[in-house]
Amino acid sequence: MAALALIGGAVFAGILFGCVALDLSFVTAAFVLLIAVMLLSLLESFVLAVCFSVVAVGCLDFFFVEPRGTFIVGNDHDIAALAAFLATSLTVTTLIGRVRGLGEARRRQAGLLDRTAGSEARLRAAIDTVPAIVWSTQADGGNDFQNQRLLSYAGYAAEQAVGMGWLAMIHPDDVQRHAAAWQDAVANGTSFECESRLRRFDGEYRWFLARAEPLRDERGTIVKWYGTNIDIHDRRLAEQALRDSEQRYRDVVRYMPIGLVQVDVSGLLKIVQGLRDEGVEDLGAYMDAHPDFIRRATDGFIVEAANDHTLRMFGARDVSEMTGPATRYWGASFDTARRLIEGRFRGEEVFYEETKLTTLDGRVIDVVFAAARPSALADKSLVGLIDITERVRAQDMLNRVQADFAHAARVAMLGELTASIAHEVNQPLAAIVANAGAGLRWLDRDPPDLAELREVTESIVADARRAADIIGRVRAMAARQATERAPLLLDEVIREALLFLQREIQMRGVTVAHRAAAAAVMVRADRTQLQQVIVNLAVNAMQAMMQAGTGERRIVIGTTLASTDAVLCTVEDSGPGIDPADADRLFDSFFTTREGGMGMGLRICRSIVEAHGGTITADNGSSEGGARFSFTLPVAPGMP
Repeated sequence: MAALALIGGAVFAGILFGCVALDLSFVTAAFVLLIAVMLLSLLESFVLAVCFSVVAVGCLDFFFVEPRGTFIVGNDHDIAALAAFLATSLTVTTLIGRVRGLGEARRRQAGLLDRTAGSEARLRAAIDTVPAIVWSTQADGGNDFQNQRLLSYAGYAAEQAVGMGWLAMIHPDDVQRHAAAWQDAVANGTSFECESRLRRFDGEYRWFLARAEPLRDERGTIVKWYGTNIDIHDRRLAEQALRDSEQRYRDVVRYMPIGLVQVDVSGLLKIVQGLRDEGVEDLGAYMDAHPDFIRRATDGFIVEAANDHTLRMFGARDVSEMTGPATRYWGASFDTARRLIEGRFRGEEVFYEETKLTTLDGRVIDVVFAAARPSALADKSLVGLIDITERVRAQDMLNRVQADFAHAARVAMLGELTASIAHEVNQPLAAIVANAGAGLRWLDRDPPDLAELREVTESIVADARRAADIIGRVRAMAARQATERAPLLLDEVIREALLFLQREIQMRGVTVAHRAAAAAVMVRADRTQLQQVIVNLAVNAMQAMMQAGTGERRIVIGTTLASTDAVLCTVEDSGPGIDPADADRLFDSFFTTREGGMGMGLRICRSIVEAHGGTITADNGSSEGGARFSFTLPVAPGMP
């Protein structure tokens, strides 16, 4: 701006100097200065042009109006001439500025048109490159633009899709639904979305998702619609395949001839986590100290779904009758629920057991209960149930028949053994009687025949020894003295014995707890004989509690080190205990307090324990309020 002012001022001064030097007239000088102002107005500064116009008026007044050399105007004619010059100068300057502005505007418009054309070309290329069909319509919904992708896909010319021509490419089964959805969106000015099939140039139809949004002006009036079509054919096929697969598995689960149940265990997990936060490590001991915990924990099992077979098993009309807390199903088997909770506390993913469950109509059924915790569903458990009630009944009947046969066999064998002993011993005893009679007769002689008496007495001794040998052989056979012994974990033997008794334990409604020694303890023994000791003691406890009608039947089997070289095992029950009058005879052969008992079980236990170098005792010191049987066994050599 300053540079333009200096240049313009220099040019104007030169022109003014020439006019003064040539002593031009007012009119001629005014004309020359007007031309100078016009030229200076081309310097692209309207302000400078105005300034030069004012300066030109001042110069004309000073140099060319009488009196010269002053700014005094002598008459009205000169004032009018100066005013006319100024007006003409400003008018010309303004016109030149406007013309120059129009030129600049045209140049800018031309540049903008060039840039717009380039931008449109780039935008069109971008729209054609977008991996989707792009289109637009007028406010009434008639198509007025589509990118090349649509034309290439359908094999259409641009004019074929104009207006509503695009409806011809939609599948006949979809066209009515699609057109109705589009017309509804246009009529209401709402977003449009529809899935339909579009015909490809080769006649194949593919699924597309069409979406569109309206463009509104400042008054909110819709002036345009812009939309896209995205190919979702592969996704639709995958979704359909997934739906078909899900339906197949749903049908398999629904009609499978075993019970399947989905259980929400999030409530139980919160309870378990709360115990961990409290520092509980031994859940079994905690449940012993808090008997109500199991019922509270089973309330955390929420049945969410069950298949048809489960509904039939439990007598439910629909799944809504099955859903909810599972506590009501555990009425006959809280002991199983306890072990299930302990397994969950230990983080076990699978639990399996034969147990009893209570149905909705009050029946108690025997089932194989299997629970799994899928890794993808941390707060869910999938439970499988197989109804084995009929099998268990048949097995119980078979067990009773086998027990009856075994009892009859034992009686028959005892009879045979008695007959055998009587047969073998009868001849020596008869000989002893005969020889004793002969001896008496020899004594009656006068004098007594001592030689014959000695001979008869020696015969009696020989026959007595023979009878003793016969009895000794029978006893050795019955005792089966040759056994195979090996180092064994006593707690492992107990677990195996309890596994053998699992059916009887459940049948009799007895809760059995095994409290193993803190450290693994090994004994050298015959596995089968030790199992027989545990089985006999446990069965005796169950029978005693059943016979006495004990309400809460409970057995606790525990092991501990009695000393550095002996291990102690105790079997305690909640039954009636031991009658003090019978305490001294418990381990006698054929002594029994049970109806129909043979009185051999405890005698066999004692024989086995003593044969292994141990001792066995009985008292009423059970922590459960009943009887307690305790036996000790030597620790296996080499154990610390």
